[in-house]
Amino acid sequence: MLTDDRVLRAQCRALLGAISDYQLEHLGKRGTGDLLHQLHAIRENQSCSVDLENLRKRFANEGGAGFSVGLRHGASNAPLFLSLLTFTAPPPDQRPFESSRWIALTRAFVRDESKITLQDHLDVFEYLERKFKEEIRKEGFP
Repeated sequence: MLTDDRVLRAQCRALLGAISDYQLEHLGKRGTGDLLHQLHAIRENQSCSVDLENLRKRFANEGGAGFSVGLRHGASNAPLFLSLLTFTAPPPDQRPFESSRWIALTRAFVRDESKITLQDHLDVFEYLERKFKEEIRKEGFP
């Protein structure tokens, strides 16, 4: 059985890997820096699932601002920040789905589009699910 922390790290590696694969990391340097840094620490085994609750509380106000102001103005780093923030919220089995919605919107904003299609969301979700399964296999589980 996988421990919660091992699952969390695998999910975190999948999320950060997808952000990198979609070439969105440069957006993280503008406005998501500390949260992104904290998730990198979790990925690298320097933190654990207990820290997610603290991260969510710590960045809640910024998440509200990103949602209310950043999205309205089409700031591409706002949905990226929200993808990272929703990753910190329970339940663990919903992390890929919730984050994928915001990654899909980030990609749309980068393309100067203001909305996503269901297919865009599903494509990112399926990609995150594949990445997660790869990371779980790397942990030595089937």
